[in-house]
Amino acid sequence: MSKIEKRLAEMGLRLPETPKANGLYEVFHVEGNVLFTSGQLSRGEHGVIGGCLAKDEPLDLAQEAARICVLRCLAVVKAAAGSLDLVEQCIKVNGFVAAHPDFTMHSKVLDAASELLLEIFGDRGRHVRTAVGVPSLPGGGLVELEMSVRLSEAT
Repeated sequence: MSKIEKRLAEMGLRLPETPKANGLYEVFHVEGNVLFTSGQLSRGEHGVIGGCLAKDEPLDLAQEAARICVLRCLAVVKAAAGSLDLVEQCIKVNGFVAAHPDFTMHSKVLDAASELLLEIFGDRGRHVRTAVGVPSLPGGGLVELEMSVRLSEAT
């Protein structure tokens, strides 16, 4: 078990099974030592966490959905790189939140994902981020994330 996976276990978290492509795309792509994940929906153990956020709606479920997306992205990174210990730096997170036009707290939803990456990787979890509201996501998902990470040269 890698150091990062031990940290996840200490946090009471575990990686899900590696997500599979659900269409004509790859789940990851490596360019040099940068790994890009495809978008990962808020799909937990009991199915897709779905919905569409409205103004003044509590953020708890959406923030949990964002954390689940992070774990799914990390499962892809582990499958591609062989170990999460090879993540040298999280570079970018693009996040999409299914929301009504009057919802404006997209960044607060995605803060949960950013906080989790910082808890897992420390300073290596710092990244740039985009937070976008959309009217719908595939499968009725509430949140979708994609990530890019720099891997150590050992890969």
